[in-house]
Amino acid sequence: MPTIDIINLRTLVAIFFALLFLFWIGHAVTHQGRGIVYALVCLLVAGPLGYFEYQWQAGEYTASKGLQKVYGNANLSLKCERFSDSLVDTTVTQQDAEQANPGLVWVNNHTCMSLLGWLGSSKLDPTAEQATAVYGIAAEGAKIAGDADVCAPLQHLAPFAAAIGASDASASTLAQTYYSNVWATTAGNPNCSVSFAIN
Repeated sequence: MPTIDIINLRTLVAIFFALLFLFWIGHAVTHQGRGIVYALVCLLVAGPLGYFEYQWQAGEYTASKGLQKVYGNANLSLKCERFSDSLVDTTVTQQDAEQANPGLVWVNNHTCMSLLGWLGSSKLDPTAEQATAVYGIAAEGAKIAGDADVCAPLQHLAPFAAAIGASDASASTLAQTYYSNVWATTAGNPNCSVSFAIN
């Protein structure tokens, strides 16, 4: 489970009121003799959904704080696309969000799911997919922060991984995994001189 500095109060309040509503309905059904079963079903459904929402919000919050720390820009924040895996069709929601917050790093659902998988893991042995997700977020952050150097995201990858919860050794491993398995094997990428050490 990702660690965060503070609990996202808005999410907890939403979960609380959703559970309260479900129990209110359960109370109404109680008079018909099915209240206990209904309440248990509500808990079994709402509990995992609430936990998933908490992880989602915690992942966005953690990555946002990491981007702000690495790039020194308090306006950077991460927003994960919820249901679509493609950003080719730009939605009004995304456009409105980016206009309202020019520091918004908007990434697709698949990238966020890979990020959440890595945040919830031991971080000792990242997959190429997880390393690519962390790199993609770091690269978008660099672009929005105004760093046009194509090698900058690689240089910031290990510090970003450390800023979102990896140990220095795990952050370096993630950066090396991305560089060896993805960057170096992709045609057209420049040969960047990169240090994987945490500064």
